[in-house]
Amino acid sequence: MAYAFQTRIELECADGFYPRSDLSTYQSDDFELRLGDLHYRDVREYAVGRNTSAGWQERRDATNDPLPVTRVWTDFLPQQEVER
Repeated sequence: MAYAFQTRIELECADGFYPRSDLSTYQSDDFELRLGDLHYRDVREYAVGRNTSAGWQERRDATNDPLPVTRVWTDFLPQQEVER
């Protein structure tokens, strides 16, 4: 019997990945859900993990314009940078 623990799946696409659209609360009557959508309207999500986390690297060009996300992966230990 063989087991694999804490594996990683990684995908690369030279043309880039499109961000996911979360429309689950689009027509919600719940004020808190709508407010959350407003607060995070500029946040993009390129991958989702199931029983794991997902990651991607956002890049910018010399003029600080976003470049396509060309690599996404699963990760058993999520990471996030937070402002102090």
